[in-house]
Amino acid sequence: MKRNLLAAAIGILMGASIAGPTNAGQSDVSVFLFGRIYNDGVTAISVSEGRSEDERHPSYYLIPVRMRIAQQIVMGDPSLLDALERRQIAVHNVLWVQTAANGGKVIYYR
Repeated sequence: MKRNLLAAAIGILMGASIAGPTNAGQSDVSVFLFGRIYNDGVTAISVSEGRSEDERHPSYYLIPVRMRIAQQIVMGDPSLLDALERRQIAVHNVLWVQTAANGGKVIYYR
């Protein structure tokens, strides 16, 4: 009886210790190491200078028609607009929008 009670108490304490950090806000160290977590189904990728054949190179996305289409997609979706506002990304900096395998959106911006 005492062993069952002790095992239950340990289980409850272990569960509380694991759930505690996940319920807390994101620490400064984790923001520095991994970036801010928004949990909104949107991933924003900053396009960096690289090789021109690389998909992350701006010249790959700097086709005016492609940029206008991406910006219209963002303007037509309030959740994407909200996600960009939280990340402080202006709509005119959006280069391309893709749908991820999990149904979320991937936004490429400069």
